[in-house]
Amino acid sequence: MVSVAAGRRDRRVRIEQPLKARSARGGESAMWLPFASAWAEIAPLRGREGIEANALQARFDTIVRTLWIDGVTTAMRIVATGSGQVYDIRHIAEIGRRDGLEMQCTAREGDTVS
Repeated sequence: MVSVAAGRRDRRVRIEQPLKARSARGGESAMWLPFASAWAEIAPLRGREGIEANALQARFDTIVRTLWIDGVTTAMRIVATGSGQVYDIRHIAEIGRRDGLEMQCTAREGDTVS
């Protein structure tokens, strides 16, 4: 069984939710709003490279574990507050009986925010 050990939750993260807005010209843009902050364990799984937009892009699969946070969905993203690294949430699993969340995420090299 996977646990959410306090000693392993050593990274501060911010979970953000998208807000889609229409511009005056009718275009759509996405803004990210804070949903929750938590201490997390960030564990890299594997990396891979591929061509995207005519450039070589590195992607990293990562597991992020936190205590239980109600309402988190795969439409959201995680930002590591220290490094600014952005993680797209791909899958969410409950640990125990709402003891915590295990989120499978993908990060792109250089995809950071402040």
